Amino acid sequence: MNFKNTHFIIALLFIGIGFNACKKGQLGKDICADASFKVTTDLTLSSTNPNMQNSKLNLLAGFSDTTEWWLRIKGKTSGASKEYHGTSDSLNIDWYGNSGTDIFFEAEECSFELELNCKGIVATKTAILMNRPNFKSTNFSMVFNDFDGVGFYNILTGCYNYPGDTSNVHLYRSPITGTLASPQGGQSMYYEANTKDNSNVFFFGGFGRDITSNVGAFIAKTKITNTDSIYLNLYIKGYHSTSPNSQISFSFAHLTEAKNYSIDIDWDGWKMVSIKLSNFISMEGFPSFSIIDAFDMGIGAGPLQFNRSKFELDFIVLSAGAPFKDVQKRNY
Repeated sequence: MNFKNTHFIIALLFIGIGFNACKKGQLGKDICADASFKVTTDLTLSSTNPNMQNSKLNLLAGFSDTTEWWLRIKGKTSGASKEYHGTSDSLNIDWYGNSGTDIFFEAEECSFELELNCKGIVATKTAILMNRPNFKSTNFSMVFNDFDGVGFYNILTGCYNYPGDTSNVHLYRSPITGTLASPQGGQSMYYEANTKDNSNVFFFGGFGRDITSNVGAFIAKTKITNTDSIYLNLYIKGYHSTSPNSQISFSFAHLTEAKNYSIDIDWDGWKMVSIKLSNFISMEGFPSFSIIDAFDMGIGAGPLQFNRSKFELDFIVLSAGAPFKDVQKRNY
């Protein structure tokens, strides 16, 4: 062994350790504010009794220097929660009542807690939500259908079957209520399709709905032009263990042109799925979401052909700027 080389390597290791230690200390100094740091604007709520139906609650705070912060909202009765996080010298948040979990906020008392890095909790406020947020039409969201009477399109109507196979395909839907409904509560919708002769197919049929110009109006209202930042969100309940290869597809259409997206439902139970509008694919050169006039849902099989497909749906909603929920197992 060459001991000179060994000593040289050891020296380099010590230099690297020393450099990283200095770097870590510098980062710590940057993140933790010094003794002169102070809160210049206390956490302020625009209302302590907000009406959360088609409305928002504005949250403000200011600091003398840039710092890392967390703002946590929690429902006292429901247990729903939402967290905002950032690094800045102020915060200015419009909250529309959306939760970061599968539990929805109710008409209830909520706590608002502001924590600063190295300073701990510096403010706690409360507000009483006067009603349950419904998200029907805000700058953040537009509800297509929650199957409880809220939304622009309360039923996916217009049942159709695969052309040429109408005599062999059975399509079925039924409302589900009570404890079996989705985390959103109220009523959800159960869909099932099967071939009468048990033959395996890729497509059974679907349901469609004219949607006039509301989607284009929502996109225009958000002032977001990048469809990477507009999401179609919905709860889907899968039955993968008893009905594998179930697939759902969605289409935004204008006349004979459409943008499409399909999901293989490879899970059991309820899950919120969020799809960027930019991920919808058009084969005909579909020009813009601003002119769509129909929304279709197809029931199919995938990735393999199968003789049946089943799932449940609830709370179909567009959101602007971010997915409806904070954390998803899969963001399509």
